Amino acid sequence: QVAPAITTSGELRFGTCLLNPPRGYALGDLEVGKRFVSDLLAGESVRIEGDAPWLAGAQLPENPQARLAICVSSAEREPAANELLIYPRNVVARVSSVVAAQGIREALHAVKLARQSLACIVADDTLMASPQLREAAAELAVPLRFVSAEEQALPLAWHESGSGLALGVASVPLDPQQIGRARGRLAVIGLGPGAAELMVPAVKAELARANDVLGYETYVRMAGPFRDD
Repeated sequence: QVAPAITTSGELRFGTCLLNPPRGYALGDLEVGKRFVSDLLAGESVRIEGDAPWLAGAQLPENPQARLAICVSSAEREPAANELLIYPRNVVARVSSVVAAQGIREALHAVKLARQSLACIVADDTLMASPQLREAAAELAVPLRFVSAEEQALPLAWHESGSGLALGVASVPLDPQQIGRARGRLAVIGLGPGAAELMVPAVKAELARANDVLGYETYVRMAGPFRDD
């Protein structure tokens, strides 16, 4: 029951919830965050280190000499005493061969980049059928995106890790939806009795979400009309 009370009080007092940073950022440690907000509510001031644009309009009691510090960084390290770490999701794991989640963790650790700053895994589209990459993305809880040979260049600072793996770091948080594309899915449907108005809702839903429709021309025409895009 304590966390909601602290969250609500902090948001009312400071105009922002430090325990729930915006999309593109990740809180380092929730328990540390609770104590941190509790200290602020008790009258402590705070200094901000790193780029935190969403805090610019907050009513935080800022003081450059404050004991408490909010640090926004993708560096892998233990938090100092009285420090709240917030990680920008600005790191991409670029793979050109099958890599396991542990390999990505080890590569991040080798160059002292925080696991929490990993925004997505980006793979060659020739690897789209790889179950191992899907498992790695699921284990690391990040999106898996694919790029073609023509769109492989990403304007990032790169750390080559060998074995078909490189880590790219951006200056700002990344939106994975703007990188390449996700793995597709295949739905096999039947149109039912043969009239569009008699199609079941599940079939209509699949047709509405489809990017491509393949079938005999008669049935494809029967399934329409489709989205303009």
